[in-house]
Amino acid sequence: MRLAFPLIGLAALSALVSVYLAAPASASEKDKRVVVFHHAFSGVCNACKLSGRALQDAVFSGGSFPESDFSRADLARANLSGGNFAGASFIGANLEKAEAIGANLADVNMTGATLRDAKFIGSNLRTAKMLGVSASRASFTTTVLSLADLSGADLSAANLSSVNATRANFGRANLEGAILTNANLSEARFDRTRLTEARLNGANLSGANLSTTIGLSQRQLARACGDQATILPPDLAIAPCARRETPQP
Repeated sequence: MRLAFPLIGLAALSALVSVYLAAPASASEKDKRVVVFHHAFSGVCNACKLSGRALQDAVFSGGSFPESDFSRADLARANLSGGNFAGASFIGANLEKAEAIGANLADVNMTGATLRDAKFIGSNLRTAKMLGVSASRASFTTTVLSLADLSGADLSAANLSSVNATRANFGRANLEGAILTNANLSEARFDRTRLTEARLNGANLSGANLSTTIGLSQRQLARACGDQATILPPDLAIAPCARRETPQP
């Protein structure tokens, strides 16, 4: 069953969302429910309780759902682009093939979420908790991942080109075949991270600790750069990053 919300006041919309989602349903209907928000009319719903809901193909684009609970919700192919989800919980949620282009996802908790083939292009995931996410083939191009915790994440074949992942934690993550071209990985942690065939062309590894990485080769580092604080496995070396000249006043 699909429900499309008309253009109404924001307060009324929030109430309607809450009433609809709280309504009882038979077992056969419950699994089929999909809430559809019209583009640009998602409204505002702070701390919405959407845990465990079937929200496949839902359109949240342009809406504001800060601190909301999407834990264990099925958001496969959902559109979160341009929305504000700061501080929201997506613990154990299914976001396979979802789109969150240009979304504010700062400080979200995505622990254990499924993000396979999802698009987070140009989004803000600063300080996000993404422990153990399954994000193979996902795209994070130009996304902010600074201070994010991606320990234990599966990011195999994911596209992280031009991300800002300063001081991010990739400990025990799988980055095999991932694209990290032109990524800012300064001061990032790579404890026991798998980096076989990861593309590091143009990546900034200044201050990063890669001493215990698995599968890292000199060939991969040939076009990356670092500094004196970069820690590498034995017998590997990295060129220093070019210093930017400070403009004269």
